[in-house]
Amino acid sequence: MVETVLSFCRYELNDTSLLDCIPEWKTRGIGIINASPTGMGLLTDRPPPAWHPASDVIKQGCRRAVEFCRERGWNIVQLAIQFCVSNPDIATTLVGTANPRNMLANIRYATSPVEQDKIDEVMKVLEPIRNFNFTRGRPENQDPLIGQ
Repeated sequence: MVETVLSFCRYELNDTSLLDCIPEWKTRGIGIINASPTGMGLLTDRPPPAWHPASDVIKQGCRRAVEFCRERGWNIVQLAIQFCVSNPDIATTLVGTANPRNMLANIRYATSPVEQDKIDEVMKVLEPIRNFNFTRGRPENQDPLIGQ
């Protein structure tokens, strides 16, 4: 019996594909742990790590959202965390950092009021790449944007 599912990078500002699974998992009493609200670094002020599996199209789309937020003085990490923790059907959201100050900031973001109007605007910027994920594995299981 499956009691819990750990999913990473499938419920974040640029990929909400996990939503498709939630109704079934709820009926089965399966808990959900969501990991990486920043898409393993795609939605931060720093560039994603060199090993990141996302296509250039996805990286560029996320970079546009980061710049959009920067131009407005918004913190995209804060918005990404608020988006993830605000879903009542997801029991836990995992964030990672090696920096204690960043972890304290992440806790503040998770416990501060959700800025839904800003989240909605960022999601509009991300619309062209929404739910095109960076699946690895067999070519027939990959989204069309992978090779672009």
